[in-house]
Amino acid sequence: MQTKASFSRAKQGREFAQFETLEKRLERWSMPKIRKDMNEFARNILRDYQIGGLERVRNISVEEGSKKLEQVLLNTYDKTIKESIRLLKKQNPKEAEQVELIRKGLEDNYKKQAKIAAKQVMNGTYNRVKKIDDQDISHQDKQKAIRKDLRKTNSRRSQLISETEIGSVTAEANDDVNKRILKGSAMKVWVTRRDSKVRDPHQFAEGQTVDARENFRVGGEECPYPRFRGLSAGNRINCRCRVRYEKA
Repeated sequence: MQTKASFSRAKQGREFAQFETLEKRLERWSMPKIRKDMNEFARNILRDYQIGGLERVRNISVEEGSKKLEQVLLNTYDKTIKESIRLLKKQNPKEAEQVELIRKGLEDNYKKQAKIAAKQVMNGTYNRVKKIDDQDISHQDKQKAIRKDLRKTNSRRSQLISETEIGSVTAEANDDVNKRILKGSAMKVWVTRRDSKVRDPHQFAEGQTVDARENFRVGGEECPYPRFRGLSAGNRINCRCRVRYEKA
């Protein structure tokens, strides 16, 4: 049976803060690795573009870069899942068995997600290179423009990839556990940070309350929780919202 303490706003607030601390620690661990991989990818793009133009970038740089980033993301997901499970067991000591049951589902999901996410990142970079290649400028100027673009964006993109992918894993882990633990009648509430940084669609979602097994509607999309990996980039990246559970 669900205990009243599980619906305590103060307790949920503390647990959310603990996950925030965990996410920051994981980001500090993963971001340098992702950035190193992205910098290598940038060097390979410049090399291959100089040798064989856009076609070589697509056939060699993107394919090789996708495989390497996929492995980095797999390592990031694996560590995030392990640390999330450990924290959820600490937060829910009486439900340790229920927490453990979600591990395999998360691992299976993110094995597939690593390949998808890596491909999306590499294709996004390729599309930016293609946009420069389409410009009516000399080949030398195109190389300079590509180098400038990659230098400007790689650091920030590495940080966003780390934050977004780690946040999606911890959000899914929390959602899976709460579905198992709550079992009966419960509601979930979309909660923002209530500051000037909250994007408009998420401000409009503030306080939206649905059944614990139903989806929120945010910015024209449906999702079971903030930072859901099925959301568009505009609703997922940099999201700081969370879910609060209440008794129905």
